[in-house]
Amino acid sequence: MAICVCALLATKSLMRKSSAEMGINMNNRICILQVFAGNGLGNYIYYLAIELKKMVRALVIVSNGFLTESERNRLEGITRYLYEREDAGFDSGAFKDALENYITWERMPF
Repeated sequence: MAICVCALLATKSLMRKSSAEMGINMNNRICILQVFAGNGLGNYIYYLAIELKKMVRALVIVSNGFLTESERNRLEGITRYLYEREDAGFDSGAFKDALENYITWERMPF
């Protein structure tokens, strides 16, 4: 089970101070959280998604691999931006794929 490192690093640094203390405007921020669904999602994925959602305007979850129905329902309860893709190529390709084929400028949540 793996999560993209940049999501973990952002969470670790943001948990030290509130967004107001850091001067971050949440109205114009999105977060792309990439997860691997090959072996099932651990509870920490849901916790991380819930906490990240508190810090941004929109949370996009990109799954490398297809989710089970229960995993999909649970993630859809956290965010309406859920993108499942085949587990092919590098994990960092999930970000590029999501930006080009899912989020797009027309669908940007701002």
